[in-house]
Amino acid sequence: MDDNWERFINSKYGFFEVVVEKGMVRDDWHEYTLKIKGTDIVFDHRWINVQKKRDRSIARTTGGKKSYLKVYLGWLDGKDISVGLFGFMMKISLFVSWNTCILADSRTKRPLTIEQLANKMKISNKTIIKYLSEASSMKLIEKTEEGYKVNPDFIVKGVTK
Repeated sequence: MDDNWERFINSKYGFFEVVVEKGMVRDDWHEYTLKIKGTDIVFDHRWINVQKKRDRSIARTTGGKKSYLKVYLGWLDGKDISVGLFGFMMKISLFVSWNTCILADSRTKRPLTIEQLANKMKISNKTIIKYLSEASSMKLIEKTEEGYKVNPDFIVKGVTK
């Protein structure tokens, strides 16, 4: 084992200083290396595109503002929707992603499965399947390749100005 590693493993506090070294520059790409200070031990090495900007047109958070949920009840005229299904739709609105209207986990941003929905809503898989099939027959929810998508003509999420 390297002497430097033994010194850090056997240190009194179990932590060490880390430095970021900037390396070569090619066009818009910069090389960065993460090392333990005073050694040649490398934790991470990567190239980063410094010119690449995040698309700010897509809202990712509310920015501290209160969010709202619009439900277009006029869209339901002439449709026989049960109280249970309406309550289910209001509850799953918590999991609707802002831009895509897909039911997604708020942390991982991945589409929710039936089992995950059942766990989050604390109801059985059978009940989830019943409500999803009822909602899809009324065109409130659609099953796509990305996941379950809520009809944006019925529910829209937004942020107060």
